Amino acid sequence: MSFSPADLARQSTPVEPADVDTVMESADQALAELDGLAQLPTPEHVAVFEAVQQSLADTLTAVDET
Repeated sequence: MSFSPADLARQSTPVEPADVDTVMESADQALAELDGLAQLPTPEHVAVFEAVQQSLADTLTAVDET
């Protein structure tokens, strides 16, 4: 069974405007962690990337659960 994008859009729950602000704030905070990469040794970059990716994934999961 396949769904068109329109079918999927009808099934999704829209995010309330306040929630959008919260999601954007969370994403901005996660991405801000990348600002300090230049001061870190290259081998430590992976841990930062993983932390940012996890934070963004957690944010998106929270949106999906609403």
